[in-house]
Amino acid sequence: MLEVVSVVDVDIQRDIVSCLPDVIDDSQHNSVAEQLRVLMTDSPALTVCIVDALSNLTLNDALLTDIRTAVNHTLRSAPLNDLPIIIKFLLQSLTNHDATQVISEIRENLDFMSSFPPVLSSTPRPSNYRPSTSAARHGNDR
Repeated sequence: MLEVVSVVDVDIQRDIVSCLPDVIDDSQHNSVAEQLRVLMTDSPALTVCIVDALSNLTLNDALLTDIRTAVNHTLRSAPLNDLPIIIKFLLQSLTNHDATQVISEIRENLDFMSSFPPVLSSTPRPSNYRPSTSAARHGNDR
């Protein structure tokens, strides 16, 4: 079924990937997960449905670590709307052994400064407000 994915429309690709956990045998989970990892690298638009499918597969620890690393690398370029699903997968696949490392990698790969417009303050300032020279030098923006 995965052979067809590369030649069909993106919407059909999503449908195929989404149904994979339901139609493959348990003995095929690792091999299908490996193919999905490659597909995720080749087709970033499918990341969310691939991550969703991967979360429904039973994988060996080594493969799960490789896939988690690949998913983590998608964070920098993932659309903002996809982040909750991707991070949920990363956090749900944690073990006590690798939690600190994975969370550190998530923090490194997330760039909220370029994702959100800068917010100066939640309190509106008067239109004639000018910070003092000493406050500006010390980073105190009152």
